[in-house]
This record gives sequence, C-alpha cells and structure tokens, in this order.
Amino acid sequence: MRYSLPLFGAIAAVAAITFESLNVPLGAMIGPMLIIGLTVHLTKVNQAPGLDAHHFAILLLGLALGSRVTSDVFERVTLWPFSLTILIVTMVMILWIVGKLNQRLLALDRISAHMAAAPGNLSSALAVTEHYGGALSQVAVYQSLRLAFLTLLVHFLFVVPETTQPTILFQHTDFIIWLIVLSVSWGLPAS
Repeated sequence: MRYSLPLFGAIAAVAAITFESLNVPLGAMIGPMLIIGLTVHLTKVNQAPGLDAHHFAILLLGLALGSRVTSDVFERVTLWPFSLTILIVTMVMILWIVGKLNQRLLALDRISAHMAAAPGNLSSALAVTEHYGGALSQVAVYQSLRLAFLTLLVHFLFVVPETTQPTILFQHTDFIIWLIVLSVSWGLPAS
C-alpha cells in the first residue's frame, strides 16, 4: 500500500518549506528525506515510486549533467590521471584504516569490516560481502548509516562560502517532466 501521490507530495512539500524556513542547509532536500523516511518507518507504508521512475530519473540526471559538458572539460583532461591516482590512494587508505577500526571496535569479520567501510555503491559492497560470505545485514546497516550521516551532517560541518552562482542543472520544464514521471510511475508496482 502507498499513500496517494498528492498526500505524499504535500508531506514532502511541507517538510521542504519548513526546513528551508529554518535555514537548514539543503533544507528542501533534507526535510522531505527525513520526514518521508520517518513516515515510512512509523507507518510501514512503502513510498518507492517504482523501478521505471528510477530508471527515468537516472536518464534525466545523465542528460542534465551531460548537457553541462563544455570545451573546458576537455582542456582539463590532462589533470585526470593525477586526480584518479589521488582517488585510488585515498580509497585504499579508507578501506584499510576504517576496515581495521571496524574489526577492532565493532568486532566484525574481515570481509564485513572492509565492506562496511567501502565508500561508494551499496549494492556493490553487498554483492562482494555476499560473494565472500560476510555478514550481509551488518554491512547493509553500516553502509546505510554512513550514507545517512554523510547526507545529513557533512554540509553542517563544511560550509563553503558562495563566490559564484551555482549552475542550475534543471530548468522549469525539467521539473514538469519529473512531476509527470512520478505521477505515471506512482501507480506501477514497486520492485
């Protein structure tokens, strides 16, 4: 069972307006996430719009981000190997250090400890954990908590003063497309 789309939208809109009026950083995003998450937890009613909406959302995000590729991106391609090297070294350090901490502090087995520390995709971490016989439920919980903490706390800890106007990824017509997709997909069964 799901709430009707207008009720779901109204709950999310009220949360967004409330959090924005309280000057919470990213309040329009965090407010609905918290309130809808709490509503789902308390009522046990699934709010997922369905797999088709998910795929279409990924397509829209890809189109919006791809439309921002300019010649400037190609001029900076020479910097990519250095950036990727730093990324790889950082990822290895995070996996090793936090994995060891998880083993010692949380008493997780080796595979589960390192997969709970793995930054990035939850489904990949769970697939590796399952393949190597780790504690799937523990990794899922730790990965979900890590993502929630990052989403909710990082912008409070790191405030970057705005020096330029942010690029708007979505225009008014994109918002209309989102509403149409959500409306159509709301009736489809969630996968």
